Amino acid sequence: MYSNTPGSEIRWEVNFKRKKVEITFKLCFKKGETENVSVVSEPVSEVNTSFDRTETYMIEIPFSHLQELFVPADEDQNDSLRTFVIPLPGPPKYYRQLKDWSKSMGDSGLTHWTIYDVWMRQTDIEYNMKDRQSQPVSLKHRQPVIDIGMYYYLPTQLSFTARYVYILIKTIGRWTTYRLSFDLGDTKKMEDFNKMIDGLQDFNIRAKALQAFRVNYNKSQLCPIYNYLDQEIEMAASNSVHLLQKPFLSFPVRYQLEVCISHGYLNEHNITPDFIHRLEGMPERSAQILLECVQERKKRFFNPMDVFTTPRDRRADSSKSIPDTCVYMRRATVTPTGILFQTPSVEISNRVIRSYSRYADRFLRVSFTDEKQIGRIRFTDKFTSNELFTRVYRTLEHGIVIGDRRYEFLAFGNSQLREHGTYFFAPTGKMTVSALLNMRVVVIKRC
Repeated sequence: MYSNTPGSEIRWEVNFKRKKVEITFKLCFKKGETENVSVVSEPVSEVNTSFDRTETYMIEIPFSHLQELFVPADEDQNDSLRTFVIPLPGPPKYYRQLKDWSKSMGDSGLTHWTIYDVWMRQTDIEYNMKDRQSQPVSLKHRQPVIDIGMYYYLPTQLSFTARYVYILIKTIGRWTTYRLSFDLGDTKKMEDFNKMIDGLQDFNIRAKALQAFRVNYNKSQLCPIYNYLDQEIEMAASNSVHLLQKPFLSFPVRYQLEVCISHGYLNEHNITPDFIHRLEGMPERSAQILLECVQERKKRFFNPMDVFTTPRDRRADSSKSIPDTCVYMRRATVTPTGILFQTPSVEISNRVIRSYSRYADRFLRVSFTDEKQIGRIRFTDKFTSNELFTRVYRTLEHGIVIGDRRYEFLAFGNSQLREHGTYFFAPTGKMTVSALLNMRVVVIKRC
């Protein structure tokens, strides 16, 4: 169970010197009887305070990512209640504050210390982060939705008090839109709020009117399609009769669907079983091309059924032959808070892939980066980035799950190591990673 700390502080701070917005908040954690997350949406005075522990988190949003602020068009600019809707191009950085600040000062060679050294980068927000280290990485989160009902008090330099705010956290890598309400109780707070708006405009961050905005509080609609797609896989694992049945989607179509979801062009909460069945009824190649067109358009489809009316490029329907030295390769980019899958593209194959060309569609090229807007993961001798490197290790140790396939770490070359990349392989009943590595030695010697 997750809740904000009763009577705690949520801090909205605009730091014009560092050109960043910092949102600091506290969460209370209590392990429930099951692994599912309980919903806590009562007012602060009614929330049960018997929690196991309390953690302080911070969301850091650079001005370069804060392109615009949306304000409901029907909101009175002179009203004491003001609302922001903040869409971001990608997930921001998440941090957790150390409880023992002395740990950030333990290095004997430390010559410089700032308050930011007590903040640890985060890749997930869960009750027990250690449990995540023994699980493979995938788009499907173990606990896909956490409903957090919060009352906010924001003791920033502007001293705003926010009203009740309803926030939906899927995985923090997919939570890229924020809605905050500020309760400006007197004239001084209103003046300070307007000063903040003027200051943001100096950095080309302007408030825009948002038409027909509403918040949907119906939690029954928050049912990700993964629960429906993966039930066939779970049934097959528990009942041998279902092994003879095909899954809802073939792997090429399922993979391309995950490409669209990972980039945000489709959302798993909007996809319905009707959408899946319509894809299932199409020829495999046609369904795959359709989803490739969605990825190429780079446009969000709020109604997934509109995908079927999207005009397609006829050139994509014609299959092209590729040289024997090339292969269609699937790629995945593992970030601190998610995975970005890419449409299969033509790449020059290597000696191992050419030797086992019948398994070419089971190779996956994986690279590790920081968030999309940040770039490469930088080396640091500070332990504040331990979670980032733990996620890399977790991927290498436990693999990546896509549909009914589990990709395992295979190997990497010198050039890939410089690019933070590697190859993964999805084992079959006849070919495993260990067998492939053993045969690879023989192949290299013969060459």
